[in-house]
Amino acid sequence: MNRLKKSHLCLYSSSVAVAGVNHSAIYSFQQGKIYQIPNTLYEVLHQLKYQSIKDIQQVLLSEEIQTFRSYLDFVLDNNLGFLTDEPERFPDIDLTYKTPSLISRAVISYNDSSRYNLSDTILKLECLNLWDLELRIDSDRIDFIYEVLRRLDGTRIRSIKMLAKGLQDCNDEYYISLYDSFPKLSYLIITDRSFEQTYANEGRSLLMTTDHYCNLCSKSFSLGFSKELYSSIEFFTEAKCYNVYLNKKVAIDPDGNIKNCIDHQKVFGVLQNDDLTDVIRSTEFQELWHVSVDMIEGVSTSEFRYGILVTDELEKVQNSNIYRMLHADFSNDMIISSNVRQIR
Repeated sequence: MNRLKKSHLCLYSSSVAVAGVNHSAIYSFQQGKIYQIPNTLYEVLHQLKYQSIKDIQQVLLSEEIQTFRSYLDFVLDNNLGFLTDEPERFPDIDLTYKTPSLISRAVISYNDSSRYNLSDTILKLECLNLWDLELRIDSDRIDFIYEVLRRLDGTRIRSIKMLAKGLQDCNDEYYISLYDSFPKLSYLIITDRSFEQTYANEGRSLLMTTDHYCNLCSKSFSLGFSKELYSSIEFFTEAKCYNVYLNKKVAIDPDGNIKNCIDHQKVFGVLQNDDLTDVIRSTEFQELWHVSVDMIEGVSTSEFRYGILVTDELEKVQNSNIYRMLHADFSNDMIISSNVRQIR
C-alpha cells in the first residue's frame, strides 16, 4: 500500500458505480466491461467522494482495514480509478441523455400485399429526424429493392439495415452490386439463396443465406431481455431515463399497423387511417419510451440493470408506477455476458 501517497481515490469519469440489492457494479465505459462488486465496496466508493482515505481508515476497526485496502487495490489494479490530492478537480461526468430526434429508429416490414405507400412513410419519418432504418422486404417484384434504396440514398437517414427475400431471377452478383452501390447499407441480408455467402468491409456486411425469410423475421429479437450486457456511455445514459429498446422507436408491420415494436401485439394506429406523425406524438404511443429499467419489476434491483436490453412487452402494475414483463421472469443468474468481471 505504499503507493497510497495521495489523499483521495476517485473513479475515472468513464467508470460509474451502481448499487443493486444483493451486489453492486462498476461500469467501465472505456473498457466495455462491468465489474460486479460487494455492496460494501459501493458504500466505500460513495464515502470516498467526500472523505479522504486517511479519514475513513481512522474510523474503521482493525479487522476492517485490510478489506478496505483490498477494495482500493481492486479499483487501482483494474484501472477503474486513480489517486489524487485534488478531488475537487474531477467532478462527476454529465450523464444526461440528449438527442434532437423525435424518432431515431424505425422498423418497417413490407410485402406485395401491403396497402400503404412505403416511400411516403419513409419520407414522413425522415422529417422526424430518423437516422436508423431497418427494412424487411418480401416482394416478388424485380428491382423493387433497388428502387427503395435509390430513393433512400437521397435522404438524411444515416444507416439502413435490410432483410429481403431473394428472388430466383436475380443472381448473387445482382445483390453484391446492390450492396456496393449503396454505402448507407450497414448490413444487407438476402434470404432463400442456394448457398451461404458473406461479404464484409469497413463495418458493413452482406449475408446471403439459405434460411427462409419468414424464419429470420421471427428471430429478430425474442421477447424477454438480453442475456448479454451492454457497457457504453451511450447505452447507460439512455437506460437511466428511458427504455433503450423502445425509446424513440416506431415499427410498422405489413398491414400498416403502427406499433412500439414489430413483435409486440399492441397497435396504436393504422397507416391507411391515421396520420403517422400524430400517432408517434401521442402520449399513449410514447408511454413505454419512459419506462426505464428502474421501473421494471425484477430488473430494477439488479446491479446490471443499466446494461440490460429489455425487449419484452410490458404491462403496468395496477395502482403503481411499476411495469412487469409479460413473457419472461428476470434473474441475475440468467446473465451470461463475457464482459462481466467479479471481484476476487
